[in-house]
Amino acid sequence: MSIGRISMDIIPMLLPDLSEDERMQIAEKKDLLFCQFAQERLQPTKGLEKIIEYIQQNRSKLKIGKQNVSLISMFIC
Repeated sequence: MSIGRISMDIIPMLLPDLSEDERMQIAEKKDLLFCQFAQERLQPTKGLEKIIEYIQQNRSKLKIGKQNVSLISMFIC
């Protein structure tokens, strides 16, 4: 099972005959594709904007991200 593992742990299990360079290339491409997918299709959890607004209004020490950055890319990529 590969849940929660990083690419460089998963790829050798799935493709054991690849060289280290080939594994790196696949890992980089997978990560890029995942980020593109996430930015295009994932949406913030319902109510997240209200939580962020509450934190900002109450000057909480919790830091979520910078303004002018999409919520998805802030958390994913």
